[in-house]
Amino acid sequence: MKRKFWLLVPVLLLVVLVVVVAAEIPEEETLPADVQALVEHYIAAVYPFNDAKVEGWSRARQPWNFEPEMSRIAYGASLHFQTDAGPTQTVRANLSTLPYPPQQVWCAWLNDSPDVVYVGLHLDLYNADLVIHTAAGDSRAELLKQLQAIDCVLQLP
Repeated sequence: MKRKFWLLVPVLLLVVLVVVVAAEIPEEETLPADVQALVEHYIAAVYPFNDAKVEGWSRARQPWNFEPEMSRIAYGASLHFQTDAGPTQTVRANLSTLPYPPQQVWCAWLNDSPDVVYVGLHLDLYNADLVIHTAAGDSRAELLKQLQAIDCVLQLP
């Protein structure tokens, strides 16, 4: 009986090791549906006559480094925060300015354009909204610097 027990211990340890290693492997993350829907709405509004689509995307691992200067235009349909453009023409005087930094940021590269857009989840004490930011900067070097600052990995052409 003792011999069977000592043969079983290494097998059990191996099973535990496999389970622990498997738990550490990150699952492939998908773009959240609300983020994807906002990006598709943005593409339809900004590029109505071409087949622009998201070619690649990544979630920023350091969204706290996203600064207002990284955004050229803020696009969204927020009922709480002021944006530069959006799908509705509603003018509201009681909107708050966008709180920075966003809680989460996703980066997306659009295939039929040189655009990289950021989708930021902006939060204040009572409200939360997704807003698209077009990447500021006139050169590829500036864009890569922004992506590096927020630790967003995109395979740009």
